[in-house]
Amino acid sequence: MPKTRDTIVTWDGDVVVLPSHALPATRASIPDWFIARVGQALEALGTSDPVRNHLEWSQTIARSLAGSLFDDELVERFEDDAYATFAPYFEAAPDALSSRLAADLSEWLPHDLLAKVDRATMAFSLEARVPYLAGPIVRFVTQLPDDLKIRGGESKHLLREALSDLLPARVLERPKKGFDLPLGAWLRGPLRDLADQALSPEALSRWPGLKLREAGSLWSRHRSGSQDFGLPMFNLLSVVALPVKNTG
Repeated sequence: MPKTRDTIVTWDGDVVVLPSHALPATRASIPDWFIARVGQALEALGTSDPVRNHLEWSQTIARSLAGSLFDDELVERFEDDAYATFAPYFEAAPDALSSRLAADLSEWLPHDLLAKVDRATMAFSLEARVPYLAGPIVRFVTQLPDDLKIRGGESKHLLREALSDLLPARVLERPKKGFDLPLGAWLRGPLRDLADQALSPEALSRWPGLKLREAGSLWSRHRSGSQDFGLPMFNLLSVVALPVKNTG
């Protein structure tokens, strides 16, 4: 009989097949946030509604994880509010890339990413500039057809073509790199005492709709280092820490 095999996703996005006995060691080398992100992508692919698909992919934590932390009624209320905010961007062309870009340009960028950049830089008396968001460039790009933005799975197609004579291929073709914060290490290190206080059963009990047992379990597993829930725990800490500080 053939040996049992398991399919997993590797770091570069390729799908490989490994013998089942090799899976535990391979699984241990992959951070939980990466596995959660893959699961979130699968959740997004599971819906044919373009608005819900966009929300499932864009939200900070997967819907399944949010459902494990908060009561269903609270999660559904949040989803309804978010859906009502994003739906208008998809009315004219539900499946178009331009609809997703318009939603991000109007909601995700100003209310999340740009706000974080502004606060982080101004805290150190720095001025950040975002040249690709200059008005003339945005107006020009929004009028372009989708196939000039993404072609054959290649993002930023027109920009890469325009710079092909100025930049080497290794720069034009290299994968996008983010600036992820070491939230997991912070919560186990310099923020540990604050997190212990803010995420204690007594502190969390002040929040209606929060599932105390599940939240405590996630924090315990992250705190011990057995799993990495840095992003959801930091988000939860951001919500609860201020009231604890003000009333404690």
